[in-house]
Amino acid sequence: MDFKGKIICDHVAGDPPQKFILNNCPKCKGRGWHGGITFTKLGKVETVNGVKQLEQHLEKILIERVRNTGYGLNYDLLKGIIDRTTLNTLKAEIFRVMNYYINNQARSERSGFIYNPTEKLVDVDVKVTQDSSDPRNILINVTAETQSKKEINFTVPIRRNESA
Repeated sequence: MDFKGKIICDHVAGDPPQKFILNNCPKCKGRGWHGGITFTKLGKVETVNGVKQLEQHLEKILIERVRNTGYGLNYDLLKGIIDRTTLNTLKAEIFRVMNYYINNQARSERSGFIYNPTEKLVDVDVKVTQDSSDPRNILINVTAETQSKKEINFTVPIRRNESA
């Protein structure tokens, strides 16, 4: 069980409330969501588990830079020109990262995630595109289906560093 830390943004902020669009929203800064611990009506910390927890872990591994252990995404792939070859290489890296998580972390009880065989991913589709409004942004869209026929669908924006 994990804390529920992702809140879908309504793009309304300020006093008086002002409506923004995704690209200029000061609340989510263009991500479409903002983080923080949320609470239930009873005052308990809201948590996620099962397929939603798997989705949250897969998003997290795509956002983090690769570690010595292999966990995380290799952002060095974003150096140089971003072209079709770079995007295809990045797509292969995303599959590596997701398989790393599923084969190593999800099966480990010390990660706090008890791997449920019905949450095994049976069909995964990854689309990697360059953001047309800002070429430094790469959008990773993951659609997956679990063995229990539950769907996971999320988009992770990653940003190329200026030094890359």
